[in-house]
Amino acid sequence: MHAQPQAVRALWTIALIAVCAVAGCTADKSAAGAPCRASSECGTGLCYVNVCLVPGRDEDGDGLDNATEHALGSNPLAADTDNDGKPDGAEVGPDLA
Repeated sequence: MHAQPQAVRALWTIALIAVCAVAGCTADKSAAGAPCRASSECGTGLCYVNVCLVPGRDEDGDGLDNATEHALGSNPLAADTDNDGKPDGAEVGPDLA
């Protein structure tokens, strides 16, 4: 049996809504991982080095989330922004991590 065209469209719509809910996008904003030029273009609200990032995620595993790193001026994509052998999270202290 073939699905009705309306049913197929409905399934695609539901799938798109689910992806956007997980990835952080809206109808007029980009999802996490999408290219961007400004944070206002991202459904996640954070553009760093032309990529939409999820603010609460720790992309580099250094103990600081992306939003904190962005606010501090460290690189959310590099665990050791200043290359001194210490992860960024260890350098700012547990009060910010």
